[in-house]
Amino acid sequence: MALVKAYAAATVFTKINPDIRLYLLGGEGEGQCRHLRDTLVASLGADAEAIDLKGDVLRADPARLSDEAAAVSMFGGPRWISIHLTSGSGEEILPAVEALLSAPAAGNPVVAIVAGLTARSKLTQLAEKSAAAIAVICYAPEARDGARLVEQFADNAGLRLARELPAMISESAGHDPAIIAQEVERLALYLDASPQEPKRADIAEWQAIAPARGDEDMGDAIDIILGGRLNLLPDTLARLENGGMLGINMVRMLALRIQTLARLRVAVDAGQSADAVVRAPSSGIFFKAQGAVAAQLMRWNGERLARAMVALHGVERQLKDTRQPGELLLRHALLALTQSAAQAAAQMGRRRER
Repeated sequence: MALVKAYAAATVFTKINPDIRLYLLGGEGEGQCRHLRDTLVASLGADAEAIDLKGDVLRADPARLSDEAAAVSMFGGPRWISIHLTSGSGEEILPAVEALLSAPAAGNPVVAIVAGLTARSKLTQLAEKSAAAIAVICYAPEARDGARLVEQFADNAGLRLARELPAMISESAGHDPAIIAQEVERLALYLDASPQEPKRADIAEWQAIAPARGDEDMGDAIDIILGGRLNLLPDTLARLENGGMLGINMVRMLALRIQTLARLRVAVDAGQSADAVVRAPSSGIFFKAQGAVAAQLMRWNGERLARAMVALHGVERQLKDTRQPGELLLRHALLALTQSAAQAAAQMGRRRER
């Protein structure tokens, strides 16, 4: 089947098609991939049984995928197979997918998210040639696309938004489709809106439920630093300084995030996907931060996290010492952390290209 455009997939993925065995998602827009997957799986019902298969398992046993796709649930309910590859273009599961698409029967849908998938990947080309597969490449979210999604979700929820609101809501959600859907739903619940009884939402209504700006700014800064986004760091530091937030509280909030990453990294090192770890209720990660934290888990291994914690403890001591240029030292420390994350991201990119 031809490659489906990401904007069109929102409609295609509202219901499982019994003729489709493989739903293949990938690319830079991981948030959109997850949103499409969750939308699709929701159509199976809350009692659907999920079978999680790892890339290394399928590499060693390619027949496992088609076997699981043809198996009947022990409990008699719907069943689906989840594959989530956080790096690479999915070549390790290519034989398994070939077996799936050529098998005589496969009643359970397979939903695969492959982080390094491109239009030229062998896996994508295989899916395009099969009438039993759909492939979607999701790109990094943009403001224009996010605002359009806000309008789409709002219309479905019975909301009539003020002209400025779609862009504001999209910006607050980082243009992430999954978070946009949740924010629109929250606004609809607040106004008791529905398709049968539409309500108008102005900026005042949105601001009434929007998060406090100061805490959000601090959280955004932490995501920029631990996400290795060097191009955004100068403006971020200036904003923190102007808001009086460039100090010891910043160090402590960063340290808390580092400790959280270290705790969650144990599960990642044991073989779980970063996405599954942060989405588990036991993670304690707020839904709006799950995408950013999952990306940080991939960049920050145990050794980097340990070095970061030592550096932050040192900066905190220096900030308490009035003889030290504390703010300058803090700026250097934040730059070093951002550079470390950027280097880790670059290394991940080089591994994907091999």
